[in-house]
Amino acid sequence: AESAYSVVALNFENVLKADPTGFFDAAELGAFYNGGLSGAGMTGPDYNVSFATGAKVYHPIVPDLQGTGAFKNAPSGIGAMAFEPSVSNLTLNFADGFNNGFSFFYSSSINTVSVAVFSGLDGTGTELRSLTLDASPPYCSPANAFYCTWKVASLNISSTALSVTLRGLTNQIL
Repeated sequence: AESAYSVVALNFENVLKADPTGFFDAAELGAFYNGGLSGAGMTGPDYNVSFATGAKVYHPIVPDLQGTGAFKNAPSGIGAMAFEPSVSNLTLNFADGFNNGFSFFYSSSINTVSVAVFSGLDGTGTELRSLTLDASPPYCSPANAFYCTWKVASLNISSTALSVTLRGLTNQIL
């Protein structure tokens, strides 16, 4: 099936809900981009995109916005996705499929994470493309913002893909 969307942009906004003091706790992404609920109880758009357990959304710790992540300058807005410390591999499924390519911004203190695009759901079928991500420079002002330099990664493909798997996660990448 072909997606009704020409480009699907996941920006990790509106996934979290502030508590009564204005603080944003991290929460599981869950079925948010599949028209379901995030771990914070927020309903998301139905893009037929689902994430495996362990993908969490964070807001940065900055003076004007309380949050749980030591990052800033997120290119897509305020929120960013990170992973549970126990998660080393994680898959995103695109039920409608996608073609042409997959791109994203990331900030990482390590260079061991690889990204692979597959023809089947759950990282099955043929591996269409893969790449290993480079580390990005750490630390910038304020001193508590470890992740603040963002890089773009792109994988061009010439056929339909249904999933993307991130491997080698060590809780050091957004």
